[in-house]
Amino acid sequence: MPVFLLAAALLAGCGGAGAATGPHTAAQPAAAAVPADTPTPEPTPTPTPRPDALRDPVVVQVENSPDARPQRGLAEASILYEYSAEGGISRFSAVYFHVPSGQVGPVRSARIATILLSGFYDAVLVYSGASDYIEARLAQSGVRHYNEDTAFGDLFRIGSRYPPHNLYTDGRHMGDLLARVGDPVASYALWPRPAPDAPLPPSLPVHTVSVPISPFEQPVFTWTPAAGGFLRTEPRTGPLVDAGTGTPLVVPTVVVLQVPVRPAPEVVDVNGVMGLDHELLGSGQAQVFTGGLAYTATWQQDPHGPPRLLLPDGTPAPIAAGEVAVELVQTGSPAVVR
Repeated sequence: MPVFLLAAALLAGCGGAGAATGPHTAAQPAAAAVPADTPTPEPTPTPTPRPDALRDPVVVQVENSPDARPQRGLAEASILYEYSAEGGISRFSAVYFHVPSGQVGPVRSARIATILLSGFYDAVLVYSGASDYIEARLAQSGVRHYNEDTAFGDLFRIGSRYPPHNLYTDGRHMGDLLARVGDPVASYALWPRPAPDAPLPPSLPVHTVSVPISPFEQPVFTWTPAAGGFLRTEPRTGPLVDAGTGTPLVVPTVVVLQVPVRPAPEVVDVNGVMGLDHELLGSGQAQVFTGGLAYTATWQQDPHGPPRLLLPDGTPAPIAAGEVAVELVQTGSPAVVR
């Protein structure tokens, strides 16, 4: 279980009022003598955090339009959510529980789903901005959220790309932000992971998984045994590679959640295109792909923590160690498996 060690908690001054005293304070009785053979009491042990306790994560909104590719830092996320935004272009909410080694971006705006996901993980949200409606929802949600204007310099523009695809952060700046705003221990754990040599539940083999995020965005995940995961490919632009390393994105586990998606007239982009509202609390159908096998499952999302993923017999679906890609699709539109 990765533990997010991005930053130390904020130091807070403390003080207390002493007992009232005066010129006529009553004398206190002398302490009784302790026999020499009385054992010294053991000090009360200080409670230690659970071994699977997580430090507060950061959710970074990362763009996925063709103009944004190749992105940076997606391979270092612990969980990589993807969902449709306006016009069918997808957006990533990358959840980090550890310091990435390099840059992350391009950082772009938040959506309704972003607010829910940040709340589920008690996360600090890093984003470029949002519509007035989304900003109002964020303010009401209690989610700690920081954009270019409020992130104290921990979001920055790079010169090698043109706006608006040039806003980035990195591990050092993410750690600096958490040091400023606080980093409490999370109240949940991620999915249990089987041992590397543990056999997976029997199921059907899978070669490719095509995910219908929208009519425009339908990424393909191809099982690649040599890499130990699923290679992500964009039908229009090829493998999704990291701009810094040139390495294609390979994820050990892909989870497809069927969720209700409805138009959100409250959210309209600059081109007049209506946004979407993903209903993420509740339950529904799911597919889990790991180890070259495909599993039919159900998902159950509580207010805090990741979705529970259950096989038909009620046992947890297998989730391999490493990054998990969670793809949100419309109810009734499962991934196409070959």
